[in-house]
Amino acid sequence: MAVLHTIKAWLYDNPLTVNQNDYAARVSAERTLSMREICESAVARGGADINASAMEHAVELFHKEMGYRLCDTLNT
Repeated sequence: MAVLHTIKAWLYDNPLTVNQNDYAARVSAERTLSMREICESAVARGGADINASAMEHAVELFHKEMGYRLCDTLNT
């Protein structure tokens, strides 16, 4: 099977166990991506059948509706 993605991590002693050979992994680099960057990536990779601007607009509409529905649900 081909490796599609890798994650670099540092290993630290795991303080939650008494086993000296037990470690916890912490990702070595963190990064945030904007919605626009993700939409542009999907289009560039070929995973979208619309342009990045249209995808970003659709996601914004989805988030607004989701927020509305969540707030509406909390009031019932």
